[in-house]
Amino acid sequence: MNIPVIAMPPRFERLKPAPEDPPYIRSYGYQSSNALCYVIFQPIPRENAMPYDDPQPVIDGIHAVLEDDQGLIAVETGRTKAGRRYTYSIVKSLKEPCGVQYCLTMHFECLECSVQVQGFFDEAGMTGMRDAMVYAMLSNEGKVEATENGIIGWNEDPYDPEYKRGNCMNCSERKEYDELFPEHPLSELRKFVAEVIELN
Repeated sequence: MNIPVIAMPPRFERLKPAPEDPPYIRSYGYQSSNALCYVIFQPIPRENAMPYDDPQPVIDGIHAVLEDDQGLIAVETGRTKAGRRYTYSIVKSLKEPCGVQYCLTMHFECLECSVQVQGFFDEAGMTGMRDAMVYAMLSNEGKVEATENGIIGWNEDPYDPEYKRGNCMNCSERKEYDELFPEHPLSELRKFVAEVIELN
């Protein structure tokens, strides 16, 4: 399979392949003060790509397999600046003993195939700062409330408020807070996606 030429954000450094890596895989890494970022690109057959025009099957598929320590953050579709259709999902997983990993799965069209982008964006350094600060702010505003049965108004699946399985997205993970925490792994992930869409 031919290897498509993919434009990467310049801050991501090309990594040496592992001995077991197929020749068509490209991996990149980047580290900020609060995030460890690792991204893998590889071509895949067009028929293996996620639906480009209907996010609902992707949402349903993720909901069906989420574990107790995971939550869905986003599923989005669109076109890159060059007009290539894309679909991507973001799923979070709680890490042991602490911290969160945000996993990106993105597919977009190329001439002869699709490209799969698999990204792993992990909390580094002091973890939980974004959650704690946004929770304190919203608690002071009366928008979330701690009760004997949990925190009201804090966790909710972004596509189905009745979906309660796993560890649902919390308020601090909304895109509106990325500017306050630019080096948080979720902010870094969303910035990476925006750059890939702009560059390709």
